[in-house]
Amino acid sequence: RLVELTLAIHVGGDGTPTIDDPAITAIGTRTSADYKSIRQTWTLNGQTLDLSATNGGLARQLNHLSAVSSIAEITIAGNGGYRVTLPNGQVNVIWPTDDPTCWASITSGPALASMVDQIAAAVVHT
Repeated sequence: RLVELTLAIHVGGDGTPTIDDPAITAIGTRTSADYKSIRQTWTLNGQTLDLSATNGGLARQLNHLSAVSSIAEITIAGNGGYRVTLPNGQVNVIWPTDDPTCWASITSGPALASMVDQIAAAVVHT
């Protein structure tokens, strides 16, 4: 249900996240101006790989992507997370951190898609 709701979110003209489900009442929102992210870039087999942490949560992470082909659950760094496949074959991994307002992600190009499970298994909690 969380993934369904997340994919239903769109950003209004004022930058406020909105969901058009009359059964849901918003009790607080954040604007895009509140979004903060840190990123560390790596190279693996000649391809760029980014490890990021953001306060944008799952909704912000998924809405940053232009389209999603599939979402599957995955365990990464001891946490339940998601493997997100894009139409171009790229596979991203997203999971919550110890900070309830922050999510982490690994993004790479389609060339590393076959290695995503190995990459995710290499991530450890520090």
